[in-house]
Amino acid sequence: RRLEIEFEALNLIHKECFGKVPEAIVKDDDLNIGIFEWVDGESIKKPSFNDLDQAIEFIKQLNLLSKKNNLKNLSEASEACLSANELLRQIEMRLSRLYEESVDSNALSRFLDHTFCPLWDKTKKESMLQWPMENRIENLPKEKQTLSASDFGFHNCIKTFNGNLIFLDFDYFGWDDPVKVTADFIWHPAMNHSIDFTNKWIKSMEEIFSSEPCYKDRLKAAIPLYGLRWVL
Repeated sequence: RRLEIEFEALNLIHKECFGKVPEAIVKDDDLNIGIFEWVDGESIKKPSFNDLDQAIEFIKQLNLLSKKNNLKNLSEASEACLSANELLRQIEMRLSRLYEESVDSNALSRFLDHTFCPLWDKTKKESMLQWPMENRIENLPKEKQTLSASDFGFHNCIKTFNGNLIFLDFDYFGWDDPVKVTADFIWHPAMNHSIDFTNKWIKSMEEIFSSEPCYKDRLKAAIPLYGLRWVL
């Protein structure tokens, strides 16, 4: 299924945003093997503001693509968080799993009991007070969602020798909350950005998703929760 999603995503994006993703050439579902266009370039060790501009433009193009009516039947992104309840559920699930694995680790148990859980309880209460009522329980309406790579960042791209970025790894692709796209880019362990870098990303995302009235309020409520989600 992940190979199928990857091909579906790349074929769709390659058609609309030519040159930003490798072409998906051929796949064998029985063998679960795919062949993709080769990209000459190198990984990004220290992204520049020009790299950031290209990442922002790619998210903008994906969001424009999201407005096409014929794409509404695409599936949700992997571990999509379309409501406050779903984000809380995913954090609780990860926490429960870690507790099961901490039986033989005193250090992990101490961290969960004395550091994580008190902060989790406090953050959860504060975030829920701020979260817009419209989707605390109900999923965000499809027209307010965006298409997402679900693992987007400089760890999943190649810089070609002419400076262009080619984005990779779309096997978790699908519909998600724009807030998750924004937050994951900031919190991902592979990211280690300056404050100026992060602030530009946040401001640019606010501009891209400005047509969604509750986006900024939801982002403010969700940012610390996504941080705790990544900790787990």
